[in-house]
Amino acid sequence: MEWEIIKENSKDYWLELKGWDGGEKYPFGELDKRTKIYSVHIACKWDGCIDYRTYSNGYSYDHECDDDCPCCQDYIHICDIDEFIKDLQQLKKVAIQYYKGKSGEEYWKEEQNV
Repeated sequence: MEWEIIKENSKDYWLELKGWDGGEKYPFGELDKRTKIYSVHIACKWDGCIDYRTYSNGYSYDHECDDDCPCCQDYIHICDIDEFIKDLQQLKKVAIQYYKGKSGEEYWKEEQNV
């Protein structure tokens, strides 16, 4: 993920970032008009908490959204990032063990050095 600070929204007590995972969009047949799809929007708050939002279906964090929007926005509020990471690592270990020898095993592997 490539992170970019949203300077106009960041303050002394509030840091906003947008994340780009390589996704791009462009009008049909017009590759020269490519734009990045920033599929993650983060707010790191003064109190140590993080608002983490992801978007899918080709939508970026800055699009206009209403109740009928197909952007599939997901939101999670994290106040102890270290504990959250530890929980996810433990979850991964359980899933790796469960899927050993089963369909889907190729998606659940120990981290590999790249």
